[in-house]
Amino acid sequence: RVGQGDLGPGRDMPQSAKTISLARIRPSPFQPRLRIDPEKLEFLAASIKTAGQETPIAVRMVEIDGETYYELIDGHRRVEAHRIIGLEDIKATIRILSDAEAAIPAYSATAVHEGFSDYESGKALLKLLEREFVRSKSELAKIAGVGRGDFYRFLSLASLPPRFCVVLDE
Repeated sequence: RVGQGDLGPGRDMPQSAKTISLARIRPSPFQPRLRIDPEKLEFLAASIKTAGQETPIAVRMVEIDGETYYELIDGHRRVEAHRIIGLEDIKATIRILSDAEAAIPAYSATAVHEGFSDYESGKALLKLLEREFVRSKSELAKIAGVGRGDFYRFLSLASLPPRFCVVLDE
């Protein structure tokens, strides 16, 4: 079990990844992905079963009812793949991050690995703005790595009337 005393200098655990229990991992409230492609997940699970886990997930420690858990920052698909093949533990890099510091990488890592629909991008970006995790829309557009036109299109999709969002959220 990893505890605060195991923390190395800076904001990361020591360089090597730690092995943590899947049972102690909690999803990120900042995870912008709405769906995981089942075929790609099965392919990832088969790859991990054959070759092992190449890249550790990234988590942060959180306290819930006096218990230490690990909140996912990056690696939601890898966690699900481990569950599919029946593994109980996973390699993770443990970081100490505020909510804002955890929310931005959750967006960036997912967008880079597999991309989002424009709607998913808009919802994620709007959440970052509403929670005031960024100072301005221009700062957020830089984080998203998109041009002004795409950025505002994403935000407009996230601001659709609720009756349309229900369909898109499925």
